Amino acid sequence: MTPCRTGRGEPDRPHGRPPLPVWEGLAPILGVTILVPASAGMWIITEARLKEFWTKHHDAKAPLVAWIKEMESARYESPTQVKNRHRSADFVKDKVIFDIGANKYRLIVRFRYARPSAKPPLNGIALVKFIGTHREYDAIDVEKL
Repeated sequence: MTPCRTGRGEPDRPHGRPPLPVWEGLAPILGVTILVPASAGMWIITEARLKEFWTKHHDAKAPLVAWIKEMESARYESPTQVKNRHRSADFVKDKVIFDIGANKYRLIVRFRYARPSAKPPLNGIALVKFIGTHREYDAIDVEKL
């Protein structure tokens, strides 16, 4: 292990940056120490699903990449924060519906909101439940996703 000045068994970071938080709850399960940048935003689960979608719908790539970047830097703690940032977002029970590509596509996400006071801190999770055209969206029951 590298030298430690933090007193918590974490290696010092180069360039005088503070140590990264240790996700102690996962370490025993995985048998490793997991370091996550304190500045990390929400985790996107099934991001590959979005990439697969934009390979079929090329005009969806730019707005989906923008959405991914937004989520990776966001730390939403409540639905109100999501609505304040994304005014066109709609809410159906525990899901958020985003208009993508000038409302040509719909993205449905279920959030596990950030809890910075939790031990270890939770930056939040965005679980992609659906991505599709407006016509495909009209054919599904959002509440049952």
